[in-house]
Amino acid sequence: MPTLTQIRINKKTNEDYKVYKQLNYKNPYPINLVSKLIKTQNIKFIEELCEKNKVNCIEKQSIIEQLVKTNYYTPYIINSKSKEDVQKFI
Repeated sequence: MPTLTQIRINKKTNEDYKVYKQLNYKNPYPINLVSKLIKTQNIKFIEELCEKNKVNCIEKQSIIEQLVKTNYYTPYIINSKSKEDVQKFI
């Protein structure tokens, strides 16, 4: 059983950690936000299609597992403007 001094030390450590996390917050990269947005939109789209076509939950989950993969919704970062223009046509 922890002693009162140990409880105080733990509380102080936790408070210090929370302050440290708040002061050192870093915004996520925009590419991560775009990836999450694309993923959620894809999942919503699949769910709407399944509802429209009256697909049961088990089949819907298998479709989501098959179609929602990391490589499908993570955009590629292109450093060159000319390569970016070419990517539009692919």
